[in-house]
Amino acid sequence: MVKGIIFDYDETLYSHELKFVPNLTLKTLRKLKEKGIKLALCTSREQFELNDLDKDCVAIMDLIVSGNGSTIIKDNQVIEKNTISSIATKTIIDYLDKNNIPYHYSDSEGNVYFFNKFPEGLLEEFYRGNLSEFVFKEYEDEKLLNILAYFPNEKQKEEISLLTSEVSSTSLFCGPQLAKKGIDKGYGVRKFMEIFNLTKEETISVGDALSDIPMFKETAVSISTIDASEEVKFASTHIMPLTIEEGGLNRLLIKLGIIEKEPYDIKIFFLDVDNTIYDHSIREIRDTTLEALKQLKEKGYILFINSGRSYDEVKGISQEVLDLMDGMILSNGANYIIDEKHYFKPIDIEASKPLTDFFLKRDMFFRYVTIGNKTYYRKEHERAERLRVYYQNSFPIKEYEGEQLIQFVFYNSDESLEDEIAYLSKGVQRTKISSGNEIARKGVTKATTMLKVTELLGLKPENICAFGDSNNDTEMLKAARLSVAMGNGCFNCKKAATFICPDIKEDGFARALKHFNFID
Repeated sequence: MVKGIIFDYDETLYSHELKFVPNLTLKTLRKLKEKGIKLALCTSREQFELNDLDKDCVAIMDLIVSGNGSTIIKDNQVIEKNTISSIATKTIIDYLDKNNIPYHYSDSEGNVYFFNKFPEGLLEEFYRGNLSEFVFKEYEDEKLLNILAYFPNEKQKEEISLLTSEVSSTSLFCGPQLAKKGIDKGYGVRKFMEIFNLTKEETISVGDALSDIPMFKETAVSISTIDASEEVKFASTHIMPLTIEEGGLNRLLIKLGIIEKEPYDIKIFFLDVDNTIYDHSIREIRDTTLEALKQLKEKGYILFINSGRSYDEVKGISQEVLDLMDGMILSNGANYIIDEKHYFKPIDIEASKPLTDFFLKRDMFFRYVTIGNKTYYRKEHERAERLRVYYQNSFPIKEYEGEQLIQFVFYNSDESLEDEIAYLSKGVQRTKISSGNEIARKGVTKATTMLKVTELLGLKPENICAFGDSNNDTEMLKAARLSVAMGNGCFNCKKAATFICPDIKEDGFARALKHFNFID
């Protein structure tokens, strides 16, 4: 029976591609915690770097081992420090100084100091967010936890390894990290098992790098990521079947019977359009996406488009796809269609007037949708031409004359106007997207209308699966029982989703549906 799992952090839990711990990984950790399994982090990151760790991930952990074992932290308190002997420290520092090798050292209080000349911009790139300043200070006989040499050549690496027998060396991508003899990630695992009274057979280790192999040797079961080197994979007992971004940890732990597969009762799909099912790189819906939609329909699922596009703009999509839909949510939630009947959530004129007056006064371009569900461009503009290409459709040029609107989209590149625009937007729902700003009635979003439609159809939020890629999809993804962000999606979208599928150009939509066995 598994009672403890110890994880490496970087590229094992934390994705450097996404720049966060994937949502499915966090859910997996919480499931393990609910089962009473003790969890620990064992990272090469030193104490000063821990502030940059994902706060939600850290909060789940029962123990943190930093500096490859040099510091042990429990309940936010340092309970053990392992310092290098003074003689060994002086030998190493003297060598690094003599050869002008840049390095940093961490003292027994966790303070970090740098010495010798670093390549310009290197430290800012490595430690952005961890350090407010880089203190350069010559070593003064302090007790040290770690020494990290930056980019020594191969000959220097070998010479460093032969300087003293009183240190352990862990190879990191930037150079050797030196600690007290016997201190490595294997030591971190042994401390984890000692503190929580775990046996080798009750403990699992998970990692991706050469520095994680000492962890693997201490546990009966060890797991490497699918992207790990062949040497790391060979050292582990199991390999994740998918990348960490695709939920590899979750999938393997289910296979091993450590956690249960998430039960889903999906009956309805809400689908964003642009760069979710409609691929703008080829200006059409991919064959794999069309086939996937047909299979969903054949299997009895309810399908809804949920898009920022207006009713006029959605007509640019192939009729074959539109015929597969049971309804549509358009204009970012302001217009929804059930059984071919349109429902609207218009903006109060008093709420939209401060903004429209502001734009008219400055002769700014905006696209608007009237209560009559007609889409217009306020004036001829380069943005209008770009929208015609984007939507493969053309709309009339018509000056705005104070009509009641259900939605409008404006584009502002003048940052000096932002404060005033933000103030004027207080009475409406403003959603920033990559190309502009969508305005709807206060409280109207893709998410709120999705939940309303679900209720009208006699379904519940736990019956919803949603797909999206843009910032205006974020709340929709959070509100769905199962949510999928496209690999080409924005940061907020991926952060909100249950699952991140491959890019639309890599048939991400169909592959996600196959992953969850919705289609064959």
